Amino acid sequence: MNQYSLLCIIYQIVNEEDRKQVLELVSKQESFKNLSFGTVTEGKYQLELLCHQLSKAQKLMIYNYGYLYQYLKGSMGIEKFAEKWGRLLQLEKADMKTIEKEWSEERVNYIKNRCKEKQYTSVQCIVEPEEYIEEFITRLIEQLLVEVYSTDIDEREAGRITQRIILTNLDAMEYEHPEDHRLLEVLRGNKMLEAPLKLFVEYDIERFIKVQYTGSNIKVTPTNMPYIYEAVKTACRILNLNKMPDVYVQQGFQINGCTTGIENPIIILNAGCLSLLDYDELLFIIGHEIGHIKSQHLMYHMMGQALPYLAEIAAQMTLGFGSIIGAGLQISLYNWYRKSELTADRAGLLVCQSHKAAIKALMKCAGYPPQFYGHMNEMDFLKQMEQFENLDSEAYNKVVKVLSSLYQTHPWTVLRAKELHEWYKQGEYDQIISRKICLTKVR
Repeated sequence: MNQYSLLCIIYQIVNEEDRKQVLELVSKQESFKNLSFGTVTEGKYQLELLCHQLSKAQKLMIYNYGYLYQYLKGSMGIEKFAEKWGRLLQLEKADMKTIEKEWSEERVNYIKNRCKEKQYTSVQCIVEPEEYIEEFITRLIEQLLVEVYSTDIDEREAGRITQRIILTNLDAMEYEHPEDHRLLEVLRGNKMLEAPLKLFVEYDIERFIKVQYTGSNIKVTPTNMPYIYEAVKTACRILNLNKMPDVYVQQGFQINGCTTGIENPIIILNAGCLSLLDYDELLFIIGHEIGHIKSQHLMYHMMGQALPYLAEIAAQMTLGFGSIIGAGLQISLYNWYRKSELTADRAGLLVCQSHKAAIKALMKCAGYPPQFYGHMNEMDFLKQMEQFENLDSEAYNKVVKVLSSLYQTHPWTVLRAKELHEWYKQGEYDQIISRKICLTKVR
């Protein structure tokens, strides 16, 4: 959000009699000195477009300051403000209700008294806020972004809860990618993996990885993050996974998740998954991770992550020969690893049970800017898949694609979407869904 956009929005939030003061205050700030105010006062901008380009955190910040301003001016204008700006900023009712609750009468009265002491106006409170106001709003936004509050799940998901089919007695073999299954069997029979496996156990790599994740992140429980807990519970029910894994949320605004552990797997989700994905898209990501557990991918996944370090240990024991073997194993292991991701994507689709949501989740993983989420078009992404595939028509491009993916654990995102789309089109997804008769309403 640039300075001009911010100024335009603040100018519209305040009452007409306060707009002149907004311009006077911001004109004194160093960052606004070279900004022309002409188009702001003339209204030559599209407010809805400006609001649409904001991230969720920015929308929540603007709504909080606007809400505080209206409260300081008198509670009569709050309802009108909430209706107009809740719509413009496309905020969820649950978020608005939480903000309303947090801005209690006692809190606002304290701020009013502070304003009187310092002879601050309502406009100054939002244009030049004191540090304690900034800190409170920042904490509230963080709380809303990671869903760490006890809002009733049914209320929060009103209108989005759909009929989902519980896939009773589902076997992973029913949806696994054929290359995933074939290459995994090859790996299991590969004698060269015996030494790395021995080192993996000897150095207790699994414990080392799990300690890193569990020691620094937030464990999801039914009380602190019910939204996430219920989504994981739903995914386990749909995929027929009897033991629900522990889930942790870590810092990071990228859309990403991973699963680690063999006997007792854990799922780690970036906080970005919670603020950038809708419920169906989140189910796709969670279903993807649970798919890895169900297909028993995790031991070899962890091997793939640890292999460069294990190869280094082996090289020291074998005068460098181990590193050569390690490089060959790594290529084979990563080749299977990429195919296992295609299986997991199928599991994700079976959980969210929405082709559109699955493709949109992959588009967001590919880096689709949050401010343009409202303009997402799955067909454009499908066309991009075709263009990517057409690169193979030239031998050089084909070689480049192969070489550049040798040491990647995940396939190209466009390729993942293409593979999932084709599996869906071929009817295998429908065969799995329709053969089951247990239809029930789950979150």
